[in-house]
Amino acid sequence: MAMVMKRFATCDLAAPGSSELPSESDRALCDTALDMLKNQTEREGIPRYLGDLTVASKGGAIDAARNDVGIVYAKNGPIVISVFTYDNKDQSWTPDNAGRLLIARISKAIVDAWQ
Repeated sequence: MAMVMKRFATCDLAAPGSSELPSESDRALCDTALDMLKNQTEREGIPRYLGDLTVASKGGAIDAARNDVGIVYAKNGPIVISVFTYDNKDQSWTPDNAGRLLIARISKAIVDAWQ
């Protein structure tokens, strides 16, 4: 999932190993996808503790798992973050679910360390 997010961030939609540059339609697709991901209303995972940094992300959940993958547009450049939890004891469907909080803390630590 991190690689998928990186490919959207760099608009690298060519087949693996290809040196083909993105076309105008590729760029339009990447821009549209990133705009959608930047406008997610769910902010309990990666973006939770990142203040006003722009984040393009997509979270997901099932009872015992919480996940989030995204691009954080940090001051020194974009950071791709992909966090998947599983076998979670806390299976509540609240913003303060332990898995979501863990994802948020990991994301904050990564951004703090890299910027």
